Amino acid sequence: MNKRDWFMCGFLVVLYLIMLATFKKDIFIYKFDHSLIDRYFLSQDITHEVSGQRLFLSDSDIYISTGYLYVTGSDPSSFNFEHPPLIKYFYGLSILFFNNPYWAQICIGVLLVITFYFVSKKMYHSTAISMFACFLLIIDPLFLDLSSQPLLDLGQTLFLLLYFLTVFYYKDNFLLQGIFLGFFASCKFWIPTFFFIGLFSVYKIYRKQFNYR
Repeated sequence: MNKRDWFMCGFLVVLYLIMLATFKKDIFIYKFDHSLIDRYFLSQDITHEVSGQRLFLSDSDIYISTGYLYVTGSDPSSFNFEHPPLIKYFYGLSILFFNNPYWAQICIGVLLVITFYFVSKKMYHSTAISMFACFLLIIDPLFLDLSSQPLLDLGQTLFLLLYFLTVFYYKDNFLLQGIFLGFFASCKFWIPTFFFIGLFSVYKIYRKQFNYR
């Protein structure tokens, strides 16, 4: 991308942050409550029983808690092992540095906006279309909701787009494809990873662009 494209990306990022600050401002002042860890130990997502009344936590609370446990030395195979740990590690690191897991989600959202612009520019070769597509993304209520909740979907979407980019526009860079595929697979349940690998491969075989190496 040229300087103009990076300027457009900067404008979109500022717009995205303004939208968050306007409609989801609580995420900027959130402070991690360490008592959440104790409540997590009473939840259903652990491999052993603990004394006390069983509690049921939201997915967001579970991911925040396990992210903190991971970065402080706990084994990811023992806590919330149903999903791979990558994004939860980001939440944990955000807690360690800022006492707020939402900064990790905000950064993922920023990278997603930039990547979405880049994908649109690659596909349509039009700055206007790329800007309009990103604008629709930024004002989408679902996107704003996902940006304000520590869930795994936003990060998974980011790495899917990056994997899409490398597969179709950096065809010979197998190392980069492998890295983003690994990130994609390390986000959430493994079925979407195999689905998109198969989907992209079938399309490239159909277009006679598949590299059997």
